[in-house]
Amino acid sequence: MTETPKAYMWNDTTFNFEAEVDRQRDPLESERVGHDVWLMPGNSTLTPPPEEKEGFDRHWNKDNEEWEYVEKKKDPEPEPYVPTELDEARNKMWEYGQKLADTDYIDNKMVEAIVAEDTEELEVLKVKYATELEQRKEWRIEKKRWMNRVAELEAEELAKNTAEVNGIADGSDGQA
Repeated sequence: MTETPKAYMWNDTTFNFEAEVDRQRDPLESERVGHDVWLMPGNSTLTPPPEEKEGFDRHWNKDNEEWEYVEKKKDPEPEPYVPTELDEARNKMWEYGQKLADTDYIDNKMVEAIVAEDTEELEVLKVKYATELEQRKEWRIEKKRWMNRVAELEAEELAKNTAEVNGIADGSDGQA
């Protein structure tokens, strides 16, 4: 039995080398002509590509019917993310919200004492967590301040986007 011949395929969009594949024997044509006839896959050649080369693609030049090296395209570096004022305000709002969430157990203990009408336990908790309770009060004020700032910035952004959309809709440039 003869060795299966190879074909060398390229990508049909980029023409870059994709794979070495075994060709398939055509049983009907082989029987008709009395020797092996091998099918040729689409987007392929019998010419093997050159060795891999750092920084280059092996590209099939259809006009010259040969492989050539083409320098790989480098993707441009993405611009670093720069948070907007709205992003920073949201982060601050969430930061204070998380601080409150992390200390909610204090409120829960105090509510349990109130529900149980255990004034002694409530007083003990007030003393035990006096610093944290004062901190929570400050955090609530800060969270509310940042929530208001977020609302202002979102309103400004909405007004700007609405003006742009209206400008596009009426054919103007969206500027006042």
